[in-house]
Amino acid sequence: MVVTKQGLAADETALAYTVPAAVEAGNGAVSRSALYIAMREGRLKAKKLGKRTIILREDLTAFLASLPEYPVAA
Repeated sequence: MVVTKQGLAADETALAYTVPAAVEAGNGAVSRSALYIAMREGRLKAKKLGKRTIILREDLTAFLASLPEYPVAA
């Protein structure tokens, strides 16, 4: 596991991510702001460890899987 200034690096073996690492894990598909909004709305589970916000890998995966499908043009 790689640790960066922002926290846990985005890798497939990480059990949890900090918010910046979760953005990196999603390859930039979801912004930092979008993650915080989803947490506030209860659509993304997160935990606190001191001042740090932690997102479990399975919770990030479930959140991304729950996003609506892109509509196909008719």
